[in-house]
Amino acid sequence: MSVNYTIEKCEQVTELSLYKKLSSNPTFFYLDSKQAVSNLEVWSFMGVNPIFSVESKNNDVSIVSNFFKTDRHSLKLDVSVKEIIDKSLLDLKINDQSKIPFLGGWVCALSYEWLCKESQGGIFKKSLKNHSSETECFFSFYHDIYAINKNESSIYRVTLEKGIVINWINKQIKSQTKRRRFQEDVADYVITSDSLYKKRPFNLSSMETSKKNENEKEIPEILSKNAYFKKESLISNLSKQEYIERVKKVKARIKEGDIYQANVTQKFSAKMNVKIEDLYPEIRKKLEMPFGALIKYGEEAILSTSPERFIKIDGATILTSPIKGTIKSDSKKEQDTINKMDLMTSQKNRAELLMITDLERNDLGQICKTGTVKVKSLIKLESFSYLHHLVSHITGTLKDKLTIMDVILSMSPGGSITGAPKKRAIEILSQLEPCPRRWYTGSLGYIGLNKKCELNIGIRIMYTTHGLSFFHAGGGIVADSEPELEWEESMLKASIFLDLILDA
Repeated sequence: MSVNYTIEKCEQVTELSLYKKLSSNPTFFYLDSKQAVSNLEVWSFMGVNPIFSVESKNNDVSIVSNFFKTDRHSLKLDVSVKEIIDKSLLDLKINDQSKIPFLGGWVCALSYEWLCKESQGGIFKKSLKNHSSETECFFSFYHDIYAINKNESSIYRVTLEKGIVINWINKQIKSQTKRRRFQEDVADYVITSDSLYKKRPFNLSSMETSKKNENEKEIPEILSKNAYFKKESLISNLSKQEYIERVKKVKARIKEGDIYQANVTQKFSAKMNVKIEDLYPEIRKKLEMPFGALIKYGEEAILSTSPERFIKIDGATILTSPIKGTIKSDSKKEQDTINKMDLMTSQKNRAELLMITDLERNDLGQICKTGTVKVKSLIKLESFSYLHHLVSHITGTLKDKLTIMDVILSMSPGGSITGAPKKRAIEILSQLEPCPRRWYTGSLGYIGLNKKCELNIGIRIMYTTHGLSFFHAGGGIVADSEPELEWEESMLKASIFLDLILDA
């Protein structure tokens, strides 16, 4: 089925004004690239009101609809998430002649546990038993999005033909009763969404704003008082000593030859005083992030300040860019130069990244054509406003007949946030870490009907529900890791959020 689309350039509309108009919507998404990681064009995407979502919860796969009402409807399906996403990309086709990489389709959030379970087998089923009410992954289908070109400072509204998409998903529901229920929801969606598109927040002329207003104060007064969180509510699931003990246990496993590396993490929580859509712009002012995001889904919201690409797919070309090695940037140029040199010459950090680069190269080798996997850059320094990292870039050409979901599940979870060998590292971490990681070290991003996909690694993530916020931090442990320094590195990574809490 061919799906038509339209592209409309939005004159005199800024990214900030668009964010202000859309972000309060409970189905809002924002895939936010604030800083380029190369000289290529930089794009961000925003949207609200998906036609439907596909989610996995407690091993059940469901279509979720009725987003305009408080009682969302969930209809169970007899297929896997992979099967329905694969089928959508096979059946729904668009004639892609645009430079815009994402023209509409799936916006997704994949939890670490779901990726482990789907890609590595049943080793995570036990740890998921006590969290069966939590969403494991979701794919929301957006037919109306805004694409922001950062290089040109231009914004485009992209709209897919929704009727064909609705007919397609309707055919995937085998039960007549469930199909009738979904048709009722979709009819309500069409009426309500069409009405909304004719007025705010979609009336572009009503959002006109001068470029000079971009730097005006846009954040609620409560944020100016540094009252983002209730400071006294901050807790971690591991004490400093408990974290250090886990590092020592991993080092013992490495010494025994069980693994070469594993990524140990801890989890923090705190009560929030503000809405997450009000917090995100404040964080965004301070951080340059090529793979930032804010995605709202039901009672949850996920905020990402990730610097790390997991997968980029364009046709048959695949790119993955693991990060290992982190040091804080410094406002004093001389000290910052010293920090960069310390990072680049650190044997421990270089060893970590070499191992993970080799792991990712082997993962790509399983799904790419023979001889096409190449390490394009090895141990490259990439700098952001807050931190410096070491990065490698590995590419390959996908084998014929494999799908985007084949790529995602074959590569998951990312080697940089698990360890090597990957499966054994995951097993050991599941014994050492007392809480699920959920969206942390999972993945956020898009899968377009034009067969283009980009997903991040969910590091520097905060997720919220019912006024509580959660975030994690950790680091890769190798044979010569020093436990005290590993704890300090985990706190450095957590400081993006800790500073917001402890400065209050």
